[in-house]
Amino acid sequence: MSDSHTATLDADTAIPVMLRQILQPVQADLKDFDDEMRRWMSAKVRLLNVVCRYLRWQKGKQVRPALILLSAGAVGNVNQAVHQAAASIELLHTATLVHDDVVDSADTRRGFPSINWVWKNKVAVLVGDFLLAQSLRATLDIRRLDVLDMLSETTRRMSEGEMLQVQKRRNLHITEADYLQIIGGKTAALFSAGCYLGALLGEGSPEACQALRQYGEYLGLAFQITDDLFDYTGSASVIGKPMGVDTKNNPISLPLIHAFQEAPAAERRAMTKLLKKGGRKRDQSAIHDFCSQFHGIDYAAQKAQEYVRMAEGCLDQLEMSHCNRSLRGFLQLVINRQK
Repeated sequence: MSDSHTATLDADTAIPVMLRQILQPVQADLKDFDDEMRRWMSAKVRLLNVVCRYLRWQKGKQVRPALILLSAGAVGNVNQAVHQAAASIELLHTATLVHDDVVDSADTRRGFPSINWVWKNKVAVLVGDFLLAQSLRATLDIRRLDVLDMLSETTRRMSEGEMLQVQKRRNLHITEADYLQIIGGKTAALFSAGCYLGALLGEGSPEACQALRQYGEYLGLAFQITDDLFDYTGSASVIGKPMGVDTKNNPISLPLIHAFQEAPAAERRAMTKLLKKGGRKRDQSAIHDFCSQFHGIDYAAQKAQEYVRMAEGCLDQLEMSHCNRSLRGFLQLVINRQK
């Protein structure tokens, strides 16, 4: 979390307090994780080190590494292999963010100028490639083929999710099933893999590993649906990205998909015409009103809650512990978070 956002978060005290409580069981492990990340984000090239330091400085809430550590703690123990898996997952995630900003021509990330905006696309692409390579090296250091297999499959799934989104980008008649496949690849895949690897390397039983793998999948789906809702309910100062940017570049979102299903033909035609103009800033209010009037926003919020309940069911298969409670806390954080 960046210092520039501390005041914004502290204004909403429930979320920071909840997050601190969630992370408490793995607080010491997160410090070790930071050391691990610093090691893997170091290079012999000065420019690469400068950009990597910039990325580390603006790090987010460390949700994914925390999930890996908590999953390991929920079934067994947190060890060096778990730390390395957490680093590998976070390096992969950071690489995808850097590359996504190039693809989307984004100029901010987490409220800061994006890598491609500061150093241009060529440097951003190369930095993303470096992070992908370091993710692979961190994985190989674990010396387990099953871990490498999981992360390679996850990377494939993420790439396919991104490509499906590109393929469907201007398709205003996309189905909910298509949307779930896209966000399953873009977001849920990495959550699922992280929770599974934490349990696997934490020496959990096969049943516990599968339960946490499914928990991560449901959590990831709820997380992305909630994130998409911010385009309709958030503000740029809170969420750290320009409002409406996703609607402009990619109209695929659950509120809009559901509203199209519910709206009369005449309303659908009018909204289709408006969206084909590119979702201009002056049209954002009309898009929001359309999704609200035809229950898209409420439906998406209910769908996120549904996935949260399914994730809770997965945790019911595990023994109750401090880490189990923290994993449950993440579910409430997803639903209640402001960004």
